[in-house]
Amino acid sequence: MERGTNRPPPLPLEYMEKKSQGPLDKSGLGSTIRSALLTRALRNRKKKYKAPGAIGNPDDRPDIDAIAQSYRQVRADMRRFIMEVDDDLLDKAIFKHPVIGRINLAQTLSFLREHMARHAEQVQERIHHKF
Repeated sequence: MERGTNRPPPLPLEYMEKKSQGPLDKSGLGSTIRSALLTRALRNRKKKYKAPGAIGNPDDRPDIDAIAQSYRQVRADMRRFIMEVDDDLLDKAIFKHPVIGRINLAQTLSFLREHMARHAEQVQERIHHKF
């Protein structure tokens, strides 16, 4: 949950849309290094990471159709945001990752790609363990 509220934390897109409305600092060498280290960590499939408490545990029997529809909608919304984002924001620290801090849009997209690849592998592992 967001601190001091009963709401779940905002999705990356919701967060970036909100932050894009105000002044932002430029991302720098530090965010580049932290982003690269995060990418490396996410590619290490031997290491397990605990999901934030607000996320909870996955269902044993998830509604695959609902998940797929939600994923398609989030991707379409993200694509719209990327296509419409002002060029002046491209080098700005628009997203705050809970571990590595503020990163720019390209670094955020890199993180999301690695994050989703990791989840895709986890899904495959669960499927193979069930059968």
